[in-house]
Amino acid sequence: MENGGGYALLARWTSDYNQSIWKEWYYCIKNTPFELSKLKSKQRYEINKGRKYFDISVVDPKQYINDIYNVQIEAFKAYPKEYRPQISRDNLAQDIYNNWNEKIVFAAFKKSTNHMVSYSIFEKKECYIEWSVLKSIPEFERYKVNAAIIAASLEYFNQDLKEGLYIHGGERNISHQTNFQSYLEYLFDFKKIYCKLHIAYRPEIALIVHILYPFRKKLKYRHSKIFHNINAVLLMEEIIRKQKTNEHNI
Repeated sequence: MENGGGYALLARWTSDYNQSIWKEWYYCIKNTPFELSKLKSKQRYEINKGRKYFDISVVDPKQYINDIYNVQIEAFKAYPKEYRPQISRDNLAQDIYNNWNEKIVFAAFKKSTNHMVSYSIFEKKECYIEWSVLKSIPEFERYKVNAAIIAASLEYFNQDLKEGLYIHGGERNISHQTNFQSYLEYLFDFKKIYCKLHIAYRPEIALIVHILYPFRKKLKYRHSKIFHNINAVLLMEEIIRKQKTNEHNI
């Protein structure tokens, strides 16, 4: 985490993966191939409903800057104001040209209009596949666009999964409330890999955390961007302290 000046306020890392003692911090991953035929009928229905309304393909993001920007605009409208990002088409275009060259971008197009309504970003690393973004226009989520684009993405990487790579679907979310990782577990057989969280603060940040920690429950009800960031740090501090309690109880 950085401040506006660009220097780190804290360092965060993890260790001791998949040990039963750790229950507070995790990564959500998929390390098995995706097979639609092995899902329950209700699960297959969700994916097939999405496929009925949307075409999914890998796209060159440079050719779809306006479409990606429009999806972002609509998707971020559903975010609470305290963590709704400020975006611009020019910044997006610069980011795509400078930083998306190694990324694999999937897009969902509404069949009746051929308009992009969702996109998802992956990047293949040496030992895993990083899944960094899924953005959808909210009004199309009821037509199961997320199910359709995720299923197509997993099928694309099935051979990699068979060869021992895994898809990294993100860590425990501390920024906002979401059931997305539970959705991935339910529909696509993702699983949580638990681990130990570590944080090292700059001295002045450690002092602020120490002072604010007793008031963390009250601060949860303060809604602004600054308090949103403070609450995220205090939640991680709470996780660190719970880990220490668990260690002492062994």
